[in-house]
Amino acid sequence: MKKEYWIVLASTAIFVMLALITLYFEPTISRDGTLYLEMAGVWQKNGGFQAVWDAFPGFWIPPFYLWLMQGLIRIGLPPEMAGRSISLICGMTTPFLIYLLAQEVQKDRRVSLAAAFLMAVNPTVVNYSVEIQRDVLYFTLCGWTIYFCLRGILRNEIRSWFPAGV
Repeated sequence: MKKEYWIVLASTAIFVMLALITLYFEPTISRDGTLYLEMAGVWQKNGGFQAVWDAFPGFWIPPFYLWLMQGLIRIGLPPEMAGRSISLICGMTTPFLIYLLAQEVQKDRRVSLAAAFLMAVNPTVVNYSVEIQRDVLYFTLCGWTIYFCLRGILRNEIRSWFPAGV
């Protein structure tokens, strides 16, 4: 494994450590997080997103985050842990994603490693990664889309456009 990947992995480990420290000192659930937990409970109790739609008629969110929560709840995680796990896993991929994005834009590995480290210690990303919110999930998905679009444009690769479109 290349030395650069070990440094990005160390940045990710620092990110996880900071996220767990943040969770230890501030274990509260935001107002949106409690709403997502209620929605996940309605989905689990009634067996589908239509029940969530009926229970919350004036409020609609894209169901992907809740669907991922349901998958983790079904394998035995408590709802709060399921929501936090999705955010933490997505947050853990951001240093690597930023490293790859920086590598596509410019080829200096030192700048890419610095960008990955700065993303790993970014307080906003660390804080959102321990909250039950869909923001980090969509940030990560948008980031990977941008990465594959850049890769398709800059390298003129058709195979990069498929993951960008998915």
